[in-house]
Amino acid sequence: HVDTFVVISGDSDFSPLVSKLRENNKTVIGVGVKNSTSDLLIANCDEFIYYDDLVRGTQRKRSPAKKKVTSRKKSSHGKEAANSESDLKQEAWDLVVKTYEALLPERAEDEKVWGSMIKQAIKRRKPGFAESYYGYQSFGELLEDAAKAGVISVQRDGKSGGYVVTSA
Repeated sequence: HVDTFVVISGDSDFSPLVSKLRENNKTVIGVGVKNSTSDLLIANCDEFIYYDDLVRGTQRKRSPAKKKVTSRKKSSHGKEAANSESDLKQEAWDLVVKTYEALLPERAEDEKVWGSMIKQAIKRRKPGFAESYYGYQSFGELLEDAAKAGVISVQRDGKSGGYVVTSA
């Protein structure tokens, strides 16, 4: 039995299909181009992956030599790239903090807020969320970086090895 479907389109005409699949307890993953994908389709999918992010990820893996060459040059373009990278990181951190703060009222004081819970809540609010878009290989790496910057406080759980966010 098929329980996961992938819809590769950005057309909102597929939204009724996605809705019907989800009504029948099927998982739907959408794939589309960032600038031309319908918001309605993105919102209906369980998870949405931007094709642009997939292409950018494969280009990074293929050309590490180009990275070294461009990082040696210091130009105004390089400064813009560094600024946009820090802006993306700040945007990711803000998303984590907002989601953490939204989860707090739902939890008792002694209940932990796991990093995985934060990611799931972000994915519900923004199905197109992918930590790779913000320059991270994993959500744990994003949490570690945010903790180093002092945006949040995290602890590793001894049993599971997962992250517990303790404050923002």
